[in-house]
Amino acid sequence: MSERQAILVLGMHRSGTSALTRVLNLLGAELGSRLMPAVSGNNENGFWENQDAVDIHEALLTELGRNWHDIREMPAGWAASEAAARARAAIRRLVSDDFAAAPLWALKDPRLCRLVPLWLDVLGEYGIGVRFVIVLRSPDEVAASLQARDGWSRAVSRLLWLQHMREAEQATRGHPRCVVHFDELIENWSGVAGRIARELGLAWPVQPASVAAQIATFIDPRARHHSYARPLQDAAELPEQLYAAFERARTEASAWDEIAQLGAAYEQAVAVFGPCVSELTAQVRSVDELRHYFEALHTSELEQLQQARQSLALQDGLGAVTAALGEMTAHQQRRDAETHGGMAQLAAALQQQQQGLAALAEQMQGQLAVLADEQARWQQQLIQRDEAIRREIAGSVMQIDLQALGDAVGALAQQISAQQTRGPWRRWWGGR
Repeated sequence: MSERQAILVLGMHRSGTSALTRVLNLLGAELGSRLMPAVSGNNENGFWENQDAVDIHEALLTELGRNWHDIREMPAGWAASEAAARARAAIRRLVSDDFAAAPLWALKDPRLCRLVPLWLDVLGEYGIGVRFVIVLRSPDEVAASLQARDGWSRAVSRLLWLQHMREAEQATRGHPRCVVHFDELIENWSGVAGRIARELGLAWPVQPASVAAQIATFIDPRARHHSYARPLQDAAELPEQLYAAFERARTEASAWDEIAQLGAAYEQAVAVFGPCVSELTAQVRSVDELRHYFEALHTSELEQLQQARQSLALQDGLGAVTAALGEMTAHQQRRDAETHGGMAQLAAALQQQQQGLAALAEQMQGQLAVLADEQARWQQQLIQRDEAIRREIAGSVMQIDLQALGDAVGALAQQISAQQTRGPWRRWWGGR
């Protein structure tokens, strides 16, 4: 056994492949780095699909002129086409990027039912062991779910179911595979996990008991909206015969031969009605293209009409805005004129004031010059008066000193004269 193992989950859309893949993931199987996000009202608990793988599948189907809900057979020799070669190269990159070191990983996408050969080629190149789990659900339950979600007819959904399940069985022949019924997954997921491990020779990296609480959060029998009692219809119809054979394949290995025989019968029928289906599909696609064209044209015309209405409303609005702007502009111009007139008057007044101030300054400068001259003359007069006063004072002082000296000399002369009249100088001296 290879050290690296990949589990490819196959099954028709709305069959429970998402729930099973999440269980495998919680038991230790890696799913890759980029998963498709959950969608409200479609798959709230998540698709658990590798988005890169889905993108590869969608691109290939588009190049082959098919889509995920195409009821026609794949084109003859499609696996050898250039489109398939490009898809293989993309798958190699995905495996190298997301699962190069993963000992156990899982991949789920209902498109895989039709594209298994590509994955077998690439995984064989990498030496990765491949295991298949085919999820089974009643074709009528699937049809009811698709009718509720996409509005598809019961007949188309049942034909799609038949096509996916037949191609899944045919592509997995000779490889380890097992069948899991949607009902048993909902009712006893742990028993399903144990049976998958036994039949495919796997050992879960995570013990089921340790993730039981997590699994219980998204596997809820009450979330099941469509259920039918078995058998659904007359067992003579091919979808019911194939459904019953897949149910037996869960426990009986011989049922795989019966499934192969039913698939061969379907292929014989396809050889008869296939060309007619292709022609009708081409006509339907032409009608759809025309419908889409006229819808787009109608939408475009509606958009143009709406734009015209908006343009007219805008024009009306622009007219009102233009009138308001014109009124505002006129008002502003009047205010500007008033402001300009006021500014002119103010400028004239300021100029007049400046001229008056200049004349006053000139007058003051003249007066200051006169005052300066007067001040100089006064200062000269003061100097002259000061000198005169000083001379006058000096003369007066000298006159006073001479008079006093004259008076003193006169008094002394009088004394001398009086002494002389009294007697000789000696008597006078002795008397002293």
